[in-house]
Amino acid sequence: MYHLENMIAVVEACSLAPLTRILGLSNESAQVLIAGARADLRNRKNHFYTGQHFVYGRKPVTKV
Repeated sequence: MYHLENMIAVVEACSLAPLTRILGLSNESAQVLIAGARADLRNRKNHFYTGQHFVYGRKPVTKV
């Protein structure tokens, strides 16, 4: 659920510049396309698979 919310929140930030600068869409048409992408993400009939990387560490053991 957290990953889904993160994807919904970041879809505009990741796609607005390529849609407007590279593809030449207007801001309004790009927002409509992004809203459709968010709706597709929320649709439970779709099953998306994405890669995730988890990085963790431990403090080094110090001798006292």
